[in-house]
Amino acid sequence: MASYYFVTAARTPGGTKFSPPYAHFDDALRGAGLMLGNGASAAWIVDRDGNLVLPAPQVKVRLKKPDQRAS
Repeated sequence: MASYYFVTAARTPGGTKFSPPYAHFDDALRGAGLMLGNGASAAWIVDRDGNLVLPAPQVKVRLKKPDQRAS
């Protein structure tokens, strides 16, 4: 059975709540970055069954550039 990941956003200005399915985690993480860049206050990643894969604070940490992480 293939794994799929979805990005869920809180309070996105355009009203988007869920992303399309992503087959790869890294693609889902990039999708979360786009949602955050478009004004979402938070974004987290869930699997196709709705189980939390990466909570919102960890999404932001993973999206930081390596030189920004050691602060």
